[in-house]
Amino acid sequence: MHALVYTGTEKIEYREEKNPVAKPGETLIKVQASGICGSDMHAYHGKDERRIPPLILGHEFSGISLDGKFKNKQVVINPLISCEKCAYCQNKREHLCPKRTMIGMSTPTKRDGGLAELVSVPEKNIYETPNDLSIKEAALAEPAAVALHAVLLAEQNLKKPLSECKILIQGAGAIGLLCGLVLNKEKNSTNIIMSDPNKKRLDECSKYLEAKYVDPNDKTINSNGFDIVFDSVGLEVSRQQAIEVVAR
Repeated sequence: MHALVYTGTEKIEYREEKNPVAKPGETLIKVQASGICGSDMHAYHGKDERRIPPLILGHEFSGISLDGKFKNKQVVINPLISCEKCAYCQNKREHLCPKRTMIGMSTPTKRDGGLAELVSVPEKNIYETPNDLSIKEAALAEPAAVALHAVLLAEQNLKKPLSECKILIQGAGAIGLLCGLVLNKEKNSTNIIMSDPNKKRLDECSKYLEAKYVDPNDKTINSNGFDIVFDSVGLEVSRQQAIEVVAR
């Protein structure tokens, strides 16, 4: 098969690789579309010790299942692979499993990712998609799930409906936009401010999301001014600002 292989800091190579062999309980997926996560970019720049070259990156992808119960079906995958045996896994908190790994990651077990023609995936991590969903759009299922998870956590912890909350979304990237779309379309939230230093990103998000768009230093982002903050940046500066501006 052909694959895009991360071979060293800021080095990638499109080359022939051996086809993966499905392990027991796994199925081969013929990849149709694959996204690029920020964590893939961190690896490319040599800033992710969990992704060691040579490695096929990519954990946001859709494709066709070549075998198993989803044979010939259009599918997406959950890239998180856990031990299934520890107390965390037994209580549906697989993201805390101490032996967890991900597709497109090197540690603790190497799992080549979706920037390739074929990927081996545990069958329990495979999900069939609706017939009316574009297979290219389906590749965004994983980041969309991240955004939905954040919104549901917010909803569980707030004392009033999200539709009545003043909300700050830090970062106009994929996760920030997806959080905003879930809030807009599913939770009827319109009192949203989105911040980003890149005006081009803000302008692109404004095509899809009902919100006010500002620079992170804008005076409208004031202390104790927001019921909830979604930090989709993940830098120290955004975390400090989030702590400062979220209401008590």
